[in-house]
Amino acid sequence: MPDTDLKPFSVTDGKISNQAKINPKKIAPANEASVLIAQSDRKYQPKTIYGDATLAADGKLTIDESKLKVTSTTTATVESETIPEGKVKVGSNYVTVSTSGSGTIPIRTGTGKLEADTVGGKSLEYVVSANSQISGTPTEVPGTSGVLPHTVQAIPTQIVTATTTNNCADETEYVVEHGLGAMPLDVKVFEGSSTTEEVEVEVESTTTQSTVKFSPPGPSVDFTIKILGIKP
Repeated sequence: MPDTDLKPFSVTDGKISNQAKINPKKIAPANEASVLIAQSDRKYQPKTIYGDATLAADGKLTIDESKLKVTSTTTATVESETIPEGKVKVGSNYVTVSTSGSGTIPIRTGTGKLEADTVGGKSLEYVVSANSQISGTPTEVPGTSGVLPHTVQAIPTQIVTATTTNNCADETEYVVEHGLGAMPLDVKVFEGSSTTEEVEVEVESTTTQSTVKFSPPGPSVDFTIKILGIKP
């Protein structure tokens, strides 16, 4: 029979086949779910995983989620800036807060009104006032050489009304002096005294007058010219 007795220290690494199938049960017993971890003496010892994760006997690794929460503290420093009295900062510039003047930002008055701008040269208080919307009494303005006589009525916008007097048979254009000081908002021409039969004509306006041109001369009827505008 072959000699199966092994002398001490006779089994070395070189004598173990690379295909050796050593049953792991032959390794020294250890605690459940422990693994071999090299120690300071360079020898392996079975150790159980612990801390933020645990290893089960079936190989499942469980991480303790409560240990994953990270609490950070952020400290914010707030720097205050001294802004000059009566101004607000827009970008890098200081803009005056006022109730009037160009280049300023409007503020509300003690009554809650926003008073900073004008409409047609009138204050906002004037524009929103009900009394300011009542039609004024028409004013008759006599004509001059080459200019039609007309009436002016404020409502508070102004309506200038003029009527031709020679049936337009020989004239190709009429001039109405509105004197608004601004360009009219609208100029309309109606046949006769009607304000529904509008006639298409050429109109040239300045800040002081409007010229209505018929081409060719109009029919033998009079025309009503209405100019709407806001006097600055």
